Amino acid sequence: MNDYETLEQLVARINGPTAPKAEASASTYAYESAKEAGHGIGDPELKAHLSVLSEAGAVFDYKQALKYAQNKRAFK
Repeated sequence: MNDYETLEQLVARINGPTAPKAEASASTYAYESAKEAGHGIGDPELKAHLSVLSEAGAVFDYKQALKYAQNKRAFK
């Protein structure tokens, strides 16, 4: 799962006081997780991974994170 062992560790980092921009971390998680799952990196896949992260308790701007993830997809 990217650079984190568990989803809970990622949520804690996103919500932490010294976290980098939450949306950037969330978008990286969504993009890399979708790619790793092997079912494509379209909007449905990106949204699904962002939703998992949000439901796990991560606080971030969903629309901005999706936009960042789409940009990652466009430049890969």
